[in-house]
Amino acid sequence: MASLFAVGLPDQAQAAASASDNVVTFSEFISDFGVSPGTASALEAKFAELPDDVQDSYLADPNSLFTFGPVVVATSTPSTTPHFSTMAAAVRTRQVVDKQAVRVFGVEVGNFTSSYTFEATAGAVKRNLECVGSFSGFGLAGSTSSSDYVSKGRGTCSARHTMSYAFTGAPLSFTKLHTVSTVVGDPTRGTGSIRNV
Repeated sequence: MASLFAVGLPDQAQAAASASDNVVTFSEFISDFGVSPGTASALEAKFAELPDDVQDSYLADPNSLFTFGPVVVATSTPSTTPHFSTMAAAVRTRQVVDKQAVRVFGVEVGNFTSSYTFEATAGAVKRNLECVGSFSGFGLAGSTSSSDYVSKGRGTCSARHTMSYAFTGAPLSFTKLHTVSTVVGDPTRGTGSIRNV
């Protein structure tokens, strides 16, 4: 609304009106995600501190607001769920859980989690038992499909997350591939990553 009144005003007044519009638009965007009032206030304050051109670029490409990174390093542990194997006693059931945080301006607003359960000897993954990917956090709608495989003793679990949301009435989406793998020759160690697809 402020931009309607900015026509014919000096450049400083137009810039102030534009910045005000940007903050209102960003506030509406954040409120659609259902974050807590404290988180919303923190995000709005960080957005308001940005220069106008940076605000404009974020609003032109809202997907650029989201950054992704590990919460903790993926590690392989004995599985808490009992699994019974007909394989030799040297085979143990293990599980790798990896969390990748979704952040806006450094504030964590959600997590992608992959849980990978497998059977392994001391040096190699022998068989996959379960590969599950999930998302928790702010209000993105989405779907997840998981797949797993074993190659040369290395086990891998991948979860493909297709997430969508609306911004100023327009539907937007992004797809992330969250991958968890064991280390070749040492299934007690794991790695996790997330990337655009």
